[in-house]
Formats: sequence, C-alpha cells, structure tokens
Amino acid sequence: MLVEIRCDKFISNGEQRPPIRFNSGLNTVLGSESGSNSIGKSTFLMIVDFAFGGDDYVLKSTDVQSNVGQHIIQFAFRFGGQMFYFSRDTIDHTHVSPCNELYQPIPDKVMSRDDFREFLFAKYAISLPHTKFRDIVGRYFRIYGRENLDEKHPLSNAKNEPPKNAIKALLKLFGVYASISDLEVAFEKSKDERDAYKKAQDFQFIPRIGKRQLQDNEKRIAELQTELERLQVSSGNELMGLDSRQAETLAELRRKLTSAKRQKSRIISQLNSIDSDMGNNNEGVPVANDAAVSRQQRAIQLLQGFFPTVSLKKLEDIERFHSQLVTVLNSEYREARQRYLTLIEVASQEIAALEKEIRASGLTPKVSRAILEEYAATKGKIKAIEKENETYSKYDELKQAAKDMEERLLALQEEQIGFLQSQINVRMDKINDAVYLGEKRPPVLTIKKPNSYTFLTPDDTGTGTSYKGLVVFDLAVLQLTALPALVHDSVILKQIADEPLERIMKLYGETPKQVFIALDKKGSYTEQTQQMLESSTVISLSDGGNELFGRSWNIK
Repeated sequence: MLVEIRCDKFISNGEQRPPIRFNSGLNTVLGSESGSNSIGKSTFLMIVDFAFGGDDYVLKSTDVQSNVGQHIIQFAFRFGGQMFYFSRDTIDHTHVSPCNELYQPIPDKVMSRDDFREFLFAKYAISLPHTKFRDIVGRYFRIYGRENLDEKHPLSNAKNEPPKNAIKALLKLFGVYASISDLEVAFEKSKDERDAYKKAQDFQFIPRIGKRQLQDNEKRIAELQTELERLQVSSGNELMGLDSRQAETLAELRRKLTSAKRQKSRIISQLNSIDSDMGNNNEGVPVANDAAVSRQQRAIQLLQGFFPTVSLKKLEDIERFHSQLVTVLNSEYREARQRYLTLIEVASQEIAALEKEIRASGLTPKVSRAILEEYAATKGKIKAIEKENETYSKYDELKQAAKDMEERLLALQEEQIGFLQSQINVRMDKINDAVYLGEKRPPVLTIKKPNSYTFLTPDDTGTGTSYKGLVVFDLAVLQLTALPALVHDSVILKQIADEPLERIMKLYGETPKQVFIALDKKGSYTEQTQQMLESSTVISLSDGGNELFGRSWNIK
C-alpha cells in the first residue's frame, strides 16, 4: 500500500509540510469550512495518482507546473512488511528513481515508468492476464480534470473511449477475459484471411465472380465436358484418362517432333541441291586434277591453230584464275556440305530424343496432334472456369468461417458478460441497501452487447442519485476485484445527501484497501461523518497560506 508522499514544495504557512502519511481504508484530503477552491485538494489527489504511475499530474495540472516549476515527488510503498522508496521528477516524469530510506536515489537503478508500473502490478499480486496496472487503477481514480467522471458511463476511462474497449477492460479486471481472448484472436485471424482474399480480388490478383457468373460457369463447364466426350469418341477413346496437363505435354512433344522432322527434311533438300548444282566425284566433291589441266592445255593449242595471233599468256592467266576460283569454291562447298551434314545429325538426335521422351511419358494415344491440342485447350478452359468457381467458393467459405467464429465469440462474450453483470448488480444491490437501509432502488448496469451498455438507477435520474450510483459501482468493483485502491474527488461526493454520504464514508473506512477522497465543509455533515472525516484526514488545506503549495495563484 502507499505509505507516504512528501515534497519540499509542499508548504503550510511558510514552512515545509511534514510527510503526508496514509493508512489502509479511508484517507481524506480535507478542505476548509468555507469550501475554498484552488487550494490543492484535487491537485493532491493527482499527486496520489502520480505515485501510482499516472501522468495526469504533469500533463493536466499545467497551472501547477507553470507556477511551482520543476519539483520532485517522493513516495513510499509497503508490501509484505518491506518498504520501497521512490521519487519522480515532474520534468523527467517518464522515469522513476528507486531511493534509500532518506530518499537519496540509488545509483544506476533508474526505472522506466512502465517498469515501475509492472513493479506495482507484481507487488499488489494482481495476477490478471491481458491487462496492465494503469488500465486497472486509472479508471477508478476519479479526480477533477480527468475524463472518467461521467456518472452515466462509469466504465469509460475517457470521453471518446469506445464502449467496446471499456467493457473489455471490465472483463479483464474481473478475470473472465482470458477465455474470450483466444476466440478473439481466432476471429481476428479469420476476418483478416477473409479481408485479404477480398483485397486480392479487388486488385485482380485472383478472379472474382458473382452468383450469376457462377451459374453461367457451371453451364459452360457442362458444354465443354460434352465437347471432351466428343473428342474422346472421335479418338477411339485413346484420350480417356488424359488430363489437360498431360494432353498439353503430349501435344507439345508431338509439335516439337513434327517441327524437328520438317527441319531435317529442309536441310536434306538444301544438301541435295548443292550436290546437284556442283556435280560429284566419288567422294561427292568437284576437283581440278592433272587430266583436267592437260585437257585445258590441248584446248588452248587448238584455239591457237584457229587464231594464230591470240595471246597465249592471257589465256593461261585466265585459266589460272579459273583454277584458283574452282579451288575456293571447292573449299566453300566442302564447308557448306559439312555444315549441313552436322545440322542433319543434330536434327536426327533431336528427333530421337523427342521420340524417346514421348515413349517414356507413357502418353502414347494414337491420335493426331490437332486433336490433342483441341483436347488440351478444352481441358484448359474447364480448369480455368473451375478456378473461377473455386475463388467464389473459397471466399464464401472464408466469409462463413468468419461469421461462425464471430457468432461463437459473441455467444461466449454474452455468457461472460451475463455472469459479470449479475455479480456487479447483486453486489451493488447489497451496497445500496447499506447506504439507504434497504429503502431505495440500486443502480443497475446493463451490458446489452459487447459494445454497448447503460448505467442508471431505475425511476430516479437525480444528480445526487446518479453520483451515488457511481460510488456504489466503484465500491462493488473494489470489493469484487483485485483493484488495489480507489480515489473519489469532492466533485462526486458533494452531490450526495448527508445521510447516504455518512454510510458511504463508513463503507470506505471498512475496506482493507485504500480509498482516497477529497471533501470540504466538514461542519455541514452529520456528526458521525465529521468524526470519520477528522479521523481519516491525512492533510488539511485552506486558503491564506495553507494551500498545498503555501499559496494560491488565482488571486487578481
């Protein structure tokens, strides 16, 4: 429990205040009899919240920060008989310094704010999964300036908090959320799968069809199946058992084989054409040998007989050129012929490999390539349409799975909510009877859905009754759960009639946990209330130098 708070900026009539010490049960911040404002009652409750790991003292009490300046709040907790001392700086409020009993920071022991909250969570033995310390205490530290003073919405921690989150926080505090959590995770996963599939359809990564298209597709599949049957009959049932992939494979192999054979035939024709044009010796190669040279010489001598004046040297030069040209042509011919022979060999090897692959595939129906291609194309169309239908079925399946998971989640939530609601309402009835001696109706919490609730006292919407209902609710939660402490500012309590307030004060004092309240005008309450206020006061504040910081900065 929180044992004390101190600060060198706490001043009373010019002197530093001694440490403010706390007890279990009720701890009162008492204001003046005149009900003076701006003396520090709510501010001190904000400091209590600060000691419990809150931030609103720095973030929302801006007038204090600007008028007091940087200061350090020192505080101590006791758990299991052991004392723990800490300090928090209003400038570096995201860290907490563990200290010795003299509030001297321990070197190299600075904690982050979150680690400090985890420390309190553990020391208060709050063994609740799926929640954090501040989400528990922050909701029930109701201080002016915070956003949890709405008497019509006691579950909310802020004005704009969705009711769904507030209800979930209550389920966690009562320890019944764990059974819901796994289903929530499963539902979110199912919903994400559905949404991701729809998004893929939106971006046309996968097809999207409607129910009408599904019906048209089914008709088209029936037509294509009829066409397949026709092709199977026309092939003598040689295509029986082939799927589209096998048919495509076989058709492609047949196409490649036909292409290879045609290529080989063209190369052979080109080779034959060269052999025919050039003439062949016994090796298939034209040559210029000695006999041919002798024939050329005799032909020149005969020519000289007819034309005595002809230049034999020129004729011999021409014939020599012809001979060289024949030699070059012979060389090119041999190269070209060898190239074609090589191409023929390559084509033959390709044909042999394709024939072997066709035999090895086991797909050897004796049908034409054209029929195979038509069969494969028809099978492919059926497969594509079936794929479209599968996307429709898959999305429908994902939608139904998400819907079923949501229904299961809602059923479990309603079951747990019903149990929790009953617990709270029964305890509020008991507390309300103690406050009104069984004469008035209690407030009622009605959680209609996991995202909607109402809180009211039937047939009584008065301001005092509404704030009394808020106090009764908080006391019920304090008694039923691991909530370690409660804070009620005077803005809540001063709305309640004197006699009910007296009994509420008694309930505050009877709890073994800590309750921190602020109230003023002690003399205006019943004698019993005055006695309880006096005995539970931890700090008294008033104007004229006895403000929390020894002065007021709202005076003109």
